Amino acid sequence: MILSIVLCFEFFSHLDAACWQDLEKLTVNMQSLVDFNGRVLKGLNHRLQVHPQNQDPSHETLVKAMNYALEGGKRTRALLMFAVAEALQIPADHLMPAAVAVECFQAASIVCDDLPQQDNADLRRGRLALHRQFSESTAQLAIIALIAYGYQQLPSLGSEYGGHYPDGKVLRLIDYVSQAIGMNGLTWGQVLDLDRNHPIRNFDQLKAATFLKTGLAFEASVYPAFILLGEPQSPRALAMKEFAREVGVIFQAQDDYLDATKSADQIGKSAGIDSRNGTKTYVTELGLDGVLNQIANSTFRALEHLRDAGLETDVLRSGVIGLARRPK
Repeated sequence: MILSIVLCFEFFSHLDAACWQDLEKLTVNMQSLVDFNGRVLKGLNHRLQVHPQNQDPSHETLVKAMNYALEGGKRTRALLMFAVAEALQIPADHLMPAAVAVECFQAASIVCDDLPQQDNADLRRGRLALHRQFSESTAQLAIIALIAYGYQQLPSLGSEYGGHYPDGKVLRLIDYVSQAIGMNGLTWGQVLDLDRNHPIRNFDQLKAATFLKTGLAFEASVYPAFILLGEPQSPRALAMKEFAREVGVIFQAQDDYLDATKSADQIGKSAGIDSRNGTKTYVTELGLDGVLNQIANSTFRALEHLRDAGLETDVLRSGVIGLARRPK
């Protein structure tokens, strides 16, 4: 596996020369991914179950909506966080509160994306979107509750709450997460995507919006470990931020490609939404073949950043290649 990637990097003196066929030549150690998922998913899914705090019917409805939003996801961002932790020899349970928070923020953003005022999607994860299963008002309130519940997890990383890290570093992490998902991060990226008065006009603007609304969520999966270790500006931390940027491109470009080429039954969510909404995407800017080549380019760059960080484990390497080839 290592040899095949090294040969690919030697073959491409300039990574932009990579194409989809080159990506397909890379092998993936599926067993390492299966074993890794088995080690971490059970505990994560258990922690992602929200329990009612009282028996009021309205409270129970809100909790049901939160759990509905959290069910059925691939846990990509949390798994990425755990994979980085393993590469850094950090036990998974030490970062469990941060992984739960990341998944709560992701679930909230998905519920928000699907609302009629945004993507207006009816399906998500093979079933009705939350606002269709419950109501728009319940969906809006579940978004707030999920974000709050995510933040509620983070203090338990600190020593005062029985965690494994100094409270000052946990405060820095909370500040970082707030910026990543707030008005200068994910939220702004979504505004750029939706603003019809100031639409995205070119590929550079599209890439900037992609980083904000998608790439930062992946950065928030790989970077917290370095904040908690006290090395936020170390060479490997900065290399992993670049890695996350490329993973964000991989994910968004693949998402755009699937939306344009697959049916709702195939991808488990509403399809053709970008075309219907007139959204500028990697498909509209690069064409279908160009999108696949972009995914390949970003995959090779992501692998290069992993190598620069000294964290090119079998799980991370195979996970990135698998993400680039995901069927839905």
